[in-house]
Amino acid sequence: PQNFFQYLCTLKTFVKRSNFTIFLNEVTKTSGDEFSVIYETNALKVRALLLTAEQKQPMQCDSVNDFEASETTYEPPQKKPKLDFSEQLHFDRMKVTKTEYSYKGKLNIRVDQPKTDMSIKPERSAVCYICKLPDIPGKFDAKKALALGLKKGPSYGKLTKGESVTTEEGVTITPDQVISPSTSGPIFVIINCPLDEMVEQLVHDPRWSTFFDTVCCMIHITPQNIFNQALYKEFVRKFSKTNHIVLNKESCTQHNTVYLSSRTIQKKLNLLSNDMFPLTASQQHIDPQHGFTCAENLQKFILTPINQQGINHEEAKQFLEDEPIEHTTITTIPCVPQPNNKWEQMVQSMSDTDFEVTFLGTGAALPSKYRNVSGILINLFERGGIILDCGEGTLGQLHRVYGAETENILKNIKVLWISHLHADHHLGVCKLLYRRSLLTSNKVVLIAPKALETFLIESSACMGIDFNFVNFVTINQLINQQNDNEFVHIRNIREHLNVDFKVVPVDHSCKDSFAAILRINDKFPIIYSGDTRPCLNLMKIKECGILIHEATFEDELGEEAIKKKHSTFGEAIHVGGEMDAWRILLTHFSQRYPKIPVLEGEFGIRSMIIFDLMKINAKQMRDLPSYLEPLRLLFAEELEKLQKERGKEDDV
Repeated sequence: PQNFFQYLCTLKTFVKRSNFTIFLNEVTKTSGDEFSVIYETNALKVRALLLTAEQKQPMQCDSVNDFEASETTYEPPQKKPKLDFSEQLHFDRMKVTKTEYSYKGKLNIRVDQPKTDMSIKPERSAVCYICKLPDIPGKFDAKKALALGLKKGPSYGKLTKGESVTTEEGVTITPDQVISPSTSGPIFVIINCPLDEMVEQLVHDPRWSTFFDTVCCMIHITPQNIFNQALYKEFVRKFSKTNHIVLNKESCTQHNTVYLSSRTIQKKLNLLSNDMFPLTASQQHIDPQHGFTCAENLQKFILTPINQQGINHEEAKQFLEDEPIEHTTITTIPCVPQPNNKWEQMVQSMSDTDFEVTFLGTGAALPSKYRNVSGILINLFERGGIILDCGEGTLGQLHRVYGAETENILKNIKVLWISHLHADHHLGVCKLLYRRSLLTSNKVVLIAPKALETFLIESSACMGIDFNFVNFVTINQLINQQNDNEFVHIRNIREHLNVDFKVVPVDHSCKDSFAAILRINDKFPIIYSGDTRPCLNLMKIKECGILIHEATFEDELGEEAIKKKHSTFGEAIHVGGEMDAWRILLTHFSQRYPKIPVLEGEFGIRSMIIFDLMKINAKQMRDLPSYLEPLRLLFAEELEKLQKERGKEDDV
């Protein structure tokens, strides 16, 4: 769609790939007898239709002029980049004078730039795709060939290649005499019509007339209120021979992961606690109306062979069916009460709606099928919610945990806090802000490094997102600045959420890396480390109810932890001990531990390893460490496999 180049440019600071070339083809409005071809190979031809609507929601930029390309030109820096995000590379809204940009050294990023001046159009757009597979060749009829006096041999091959041949009697035989006519390749269409203003553009385009009888499958990524409009229904009825598949949030409410093995693990964990390890929210779809099919996870539409063409539900059925789980009885022994511990006393006096911690991602670097990247929701129920880090996939994880309640959770989020500018901690921010903006006009307070504000302002030119920004480098100095705009946002957090918010710098490979200190009800401290080595700034904090600390590597990989500025399991527990933390929750595990990290050594009575989609209420915190031994039993087979693999590595 339009402005996608701008979106790619916003990622320049965070997403870097060696020798990775992007060929960008932004779809534009076209006229003529046919939809414009945007992609073509021997296997597929893709045409496109651009739908547009005026941008009603105000952008971050002050005027339309801000969207135009400036006269400033972009000259690529000829130095090797560092993991230092203080230097911003601004080439958005600039005329590009070179067809590529790169750094000398190992990093070499090339982007195929547009030939015309780049400008950002202040409008919303969506693209519909018309896709055609190659024509299916006709079949060779050997009986006809024999009847025409043609003997079996090389001449058969020539005819199938489209060449004419001559029999021994001198009779010329052409391919059409022995080969049936070819069949037109299957055509499928993807309709993306998200806005009312786009409906007339879609349905009144005369170029659709050539496709009414030829499309085998049409996928409607269309909101139900638009799908139900009379004008849209009339458009759909014209494709009477087409299989129509509806893909929208109203009719397709499955939010399970498509990974069956991940779902199986969640069901195993659920044996320990229904509340703490909830099954992923899944609701059966409601057919929008007769004659249409709702999309399901793992559902397929078979295009070829033609005699098998149609919707295939086999894998979808397997996904929906409950895989049998061996119901092993595993009991937990409640932790010994610590009546003299003030944090335990405080938690026990709380209600079920004081706070709840939901882990939306507990893996490091990249998402895997078992662990998403960093994301934590501190749910304060009626008062609101706080997101601590927001890696890609955070929004999807919210749907998996909360199902139909997700919209209320999104509207209720008041604060987004980003620990540092590594992509696995913030690439989900734009999507979450955009989806939230469709539900409420109330702005979220975003607390993050200053460079993230630049990224989001640039992104707002492509999507309607809005926020109140607070630079967390200065957050601790805002207390006495009564007239400062950022202070007003922090004061509102304190007043409406009854949460005191502070930060401390930590030791990580990314500049401006911080830990968050939250005091719930202005008294109970929850501290989140972000990514860090064991850090004195944290260890000197002696008031800690719950410490959520990264534990990327097992203890045997201490050198790698030092090199990459992360912590080992043992180091994280040591930090918690120095802080006299009541509970230590370990997260941000390397994806080399796909299901469960190696559980060695003494974790003590304070610690617990955390899983994706784990939801812990304030009152459950006391007995949390009691689940550690049952986890060893539940994942005994996986832990044994990890130990064997590690033994093989030691033998090499």
